[in-house]
Amino acid sequence: MVVDPVLSETIENLQNSGVSEDEIKDMLVSMGYSDGDVEEALSGKPSATSESSEPKAQDEEDPEEEPEVEEMPQKYKNTEVENTKEHSDRAELASRLAMNVSNEAVNKVENYHEDVQNIKSDIVDLHEKVDNLPQSEHIDSLHDKTDYLHERTDELEQKIDDVDAKIQVLTDMMKRILDNQRDILLKLK
Repeated sequence: MVVDPVLSETIENLQNSGVSEDEIKDMLVSMGYSDGDVEEALSGKPSATSESSEPKAQDEEDPEEEPEVEEMPQKYKNTEVENTKEHSDRAELASRLAMNVSNEAVNKVENYHEDVQNIKSDIVDLHEKVDNLPQSEHIDSLHDKTDYLHERTDELEQKIDDVDAKIQVLTDMMKRILDNQRDILLKLK
């Protein structure tokens, strides 16, 4: 079986980037390659240095080289192209996903750092407020003010209750007037 050239190139790039063989296997299997294809590509992949960089003369025929692409029926060629494009799209998607995860992690770390700075600032503010709390001689004055505010609140609540009662009476009167006018209109028809 011929190793997928896109798969071979992907493996070579990942190995050159220092990614371990196990990580490469996991990544490619998660992208949809079969274990067998990945194993074959890892073990049977010709190294870039083992191939001759000199072009062969056109008259020379390599007995091992088979013109498979030219002999394939068109439908298989299209399938290979589609598979290559699909694998390329998956690799691009995986790359984008990795970048997104990386950027998200950086943003979260920056946000946490900002949160820690805000908390430090809040703690400093709290210490300042504790240091500025009134002394015991001011507490009696605060009690008097609190009592006064409670009395005023009670008075306001009573006034609000009175206003609510008046509104209710006015609402009832308006309903009666409307009912009366409706009855008059109905009688006039």
